Amino acid sequence: MKYSVIVPCYNCEHTIIYSVNSCLKYMKDRKDIELILVNDGSTDSTAQILNTISQNDKRIKIVNKQNGGPSSSRNMGIEKATGKYILFLDSDDEFIDDVFSIEPDNNNDVLIFGFYQNIIPARCKIDYIPFSDSLNYLYSNNFLNPVWNKIYSRDFLISNNIRFSDMMYGEDRIFNADIIEAGANISILNKIYYNYIIRDNLSLTSKYLPEKFEDILIIYERYKNILGNTDELRFGLIKGIISTAVVMIGGDEKFSDEKIKRNIGEIISDPIVMSAFSDKIGGDSYREILRKVICSGNALLNFCMMKAIYFIKKYFYSVYLKYRK
Repeated sequence: MKYSVIVPCYNCEHTIIYSVNSCLKYMKDRKDIELILVNDGSTDSTAQILNTISQNDKRIKIVNKQNGGPSSSRNMGIEKATGKYILFLDSDDEFIDDVFSIEPDNNNDVLIFGFYQNIIPARCKIDYIPFSDSLNYLYSNNFLNPVWNKIYSRDFLISNNIRFSDMMYGEDRIFNADIIEAGANISILNKIYYNYIIRDNLSLTSKYLPEKFEDILIIYERYKNILGNTDELRFGLIKGIISTAVVMIGGDEKFSDEKIKRNIGEIISDPIVMSAFSDKIGGDSYREILRKVICSGNALLNFCMMKAIYFIKKYFYSVYLKYRK
């Protein structure tokens, strides 16, 4: 078996057929590709849809498990995979070119390819095409964050015992950090094969996760060990602070302004945050303004700034993306 495609599936009855068909389109009649659909304890009709999809195609394997999140589903998929190479596909995304025509070099442990970020509510589509295998470049341009824009050597994952952690946020980034620290040979392919689709209201109605900011700090510390304390890494930490605050302001749980200010105050007074932003951050003036406000230690000032960013993100998302990227 050459390729194993792993798809975590949880309550995805409205999108899974779309994603699976995008894979089958390029699998064609090849017998050296398997599609592993991991049903993570779905409570809608996902399980029935998966059974129907697999009935007439022996290359499709269905794995049913208790709900444990995408990390446990991907780990289960890795255990069941028999292919030389592993790819990951999210249940609401799609392949948009023949990723199976890629012939990785035998020395490749990881091959990174390009993708679109397709934000449907904002009618915005951004292309990400890698042009360098420098780790600083790959981090700065969002290529190290996901797992679905990569082809992984299964032998490398198994021999180095690399699996997804049970973090609430950013488990894919830690997975890639583990791979880098294990000495993976990383190559790039400057062509787009994947369409990453954001269908909801720009993540403004996300559930607040108390552990999220702790995970953001773990990611920052891990990549600081790999890359050094670069300006891009510090800006990534700023984006993590903003995303945490924005979810508190506009998420599903309704927090009082006082509680949000208190939580923001705790975040900006964290010793890791204070140390990270003690020096000027390079790039445009927007980044430096954000750093100075965070470094002020003023919870009210930061609360007002986060409120303004929330408003821009909600009503002028294209402007927000321009500066966030």
